[in-house]
Amino acid sequence: MSNAEEHAHRLNDQSDPTEIYTLFSCSICSQRLGDPVTCAGCGETRCRACFALSTSPTPPQRPEGEAAPRRDDEHTQPDSEATDPPVHAEGVRIPCCCSAPQFKRAKQDVTIHNLLTAIIRSNPCAISGGTGTLMRDAPSIPISSLRPLLKPNLDCSVCYDIFCDPTTTPCGHSFCRVCLLRSMDYSTSCPTCRASLPSHRDPLAKNRMLAKAIMTLFPTQARERCEDVRAGLEMPANILNGNDQQSELTIPLFVCAVGLPEMPTFLHVFEPRYRLMLRRCLESDRRFGIVLPYRRVAWASDDPPVNAYGRLPCMTKGTVLEIRGVEYLPDGRMLVESLGVDRFTIRDWAWHDDYLIGRIRTFTDLVAAEQARLELEDIAVNVASGLLPGADSDNSTASTSIAALPTHALISLAARFVSQVHNASAPWLSSSVVTAYGPAPLEDASKFSWWCGAVWPVDEWEKWRLLDETSVRGRMKIVVGWMEAMEGSRWWGGGCHIS
Repeated sequence: MSNAEEHAHRLNDQSDPTEIYTLFSCSICSQRLGDPVTCAGCGETRCRACFALSTSPTPPQRPEGEAAPRRDDEHTQPDSEATDPPVHAEGVRIPCCCSAPQFKRAKQDVTIHNLLTAIIRSNPCAISGGTGTLMRDAPSIPISSLRPLLKPNLDCSVCYDIFCDPTTTPCGHSFCRVCLLRSMDYSTSCPTCRASLPSHRDPLAKNRMLAKAIMTLFPTQARERCEDVRAGLEMPANILNGNDQQSELTIPLFVCAVGLPEMPTFLHVFEPRYRLMLRRCLESDRRFGIVLPYRRVAWASDDPPVNAYGRLPCMTKGTVLEIRGVEYLPDGRMLVESLGVDRFTIRDWAWHDDYLIGRIRTFTDLVAAEQARLELEDIAVNVASGLLPGADSDNSTASTSIAALPTHALISLAARFVSQVHNASAPWLSSSVVTAYGPAPLEDASKFSWWCGAVWPVDEWEKWRLLDETSVRGRMKIVVGWMEAMEGSRWWGGGCHIS
């Protein structure tokens, strides 16, 4: 049982009036909070005066034998006389992650202040008017009568439900963490007062005091609320019928560009729906699918499939990406580095929080023996048709002669072209591109075909053709076709694209 649950066990309708105040005692002076301030960086709530002590590197000196000062106007300590704030063995007070400038800008924690005010007003006889101290002989307060008074102060102003993982902003307002992050996808201002919020790079910690109070006063509601939030974050696979767990899986889909297996994909994410999607991916297995928007092209001319959610807005094949790194910009945009893992075909799809999710089936290349057999058949068919390399100088016939070359010859042609382009200092194969994608992996034919697709300056829908091929030979025929188009137009040294 957690501390909060044990505390909830102790709080009953006949609890001592001082018991409720232990939920709202300062972690420095152990007294009832006065002007509560919550540090957004560590989630600790303290008196404003104690925050100054916690940011001080050394305790103030006091003449030997002199008692610690008592701040009766702000604090109450029912069980003992006032003592020094706790110190480490070295004599340094419990530190806070807030620096002095941050502390000076910190605002009062509105929620905790309102909770304390409601508690005091519910039983004014428990507080001495002269000193603000608790009266030991005050009449007991039924906790059941306090809960309706406190509940409105524990509701998030975004979702209007009890706080789940409460987070307090530097301006002093509290929200559920998921609600605050979702709000920051659309605006970097506080939903309550419109004050500017820290960037996504500065994480906001959970308000520990508020979380403990919620679990103590409303344990059942708090657990149910957090279960609902977790359920909302999970992939709703149940809305995609017929999911075969052995061969299919459900992932979120980023309709944006083409990604290739074994190759990095760099994304600049600014749309709120995809920022939400990627945050959820980071909290799970860090994987999502990337697909191109639908376009009718010669090699994919069929109409997109339709289901109960409408027409599929993207191409039917894509790539599973795994997030390797994320950089947050001050306004919440994300720079994402990912790596291609698998190719997939979309079997079914649905919408979830304004982004697409898909039931997919992954696929890979044919086994080596099958690829070798198909290569021999392909060469034999083209040789029999008289389409030998150089047999005809006509451009249309020359382009089809690629099919008669063995795979290793196609790789050699592409490798020679890459070397030629690199020596000519073409901008699309600059040192920065090589740094991002690595040098040409000539020792690995499969990876080399993907590498060519990643660095070649061709249209995204041209690159998509590679995903549909299940053999190295099929992909290299496409790559050499691009190469011949570039050499024929003699513009390959520039930064143009072909489509």
